[in-house]
Amino acid sequence: MDHAEYERESKGAGWRSALIIAGLALPPLALNILSHFFDNPYLQPLNLTQEGLSGIGELEEVGISGTKIDVRVDWGTERTGTLTQEKFANTLGAALRSQTVYYSFHFNEVPGRSIRVTFVVGQNSYGPFSTAELSDGMKLALTAQQMTNKANR
Repeated sequence: MDHAEYERESKGAGWRSALIIAGLALPPLALNILSHFFDNPYLQPLNLTQEGLSGIGELEEVGISGTKIDVRVDWGTERTGTLTQEKFANTLGAALRSQTVYYSFHFNEVPGRSIRVTFVVGQNSYGPFSTAELSDGMKLALTAQQMTNKANR
């Protein structure tokens, strides 16, 4: 191999290296830009995740905090059926967990057969909502939480 061939080979290797580096770096960079543009932390690559930290206490230890949604459930003591407070909290908690880890449940046993849910975010209260209206209440509470967190940054 003469000197001219060696130079051609080394120039080609430089472009290949640059393409490999760009191919590895551009997707996370694009996600980071999108997460900043849409203000969505779930788009951030290699970000701390709920699964990785598994709880609010650990999130606060690393300096991540947020306004909590207090889910207050008025649970009718005369209810019939198989739905328990635990099942209700797990189902509603799974829906909330897809958007936030900052929430807690408080159950109050009240006379009657109905379930009524009130969402409290900071000093604001939304509800009470029936089980049929829960998605509307969750949307309001999550929006209020996001707005409060943005205002507190």
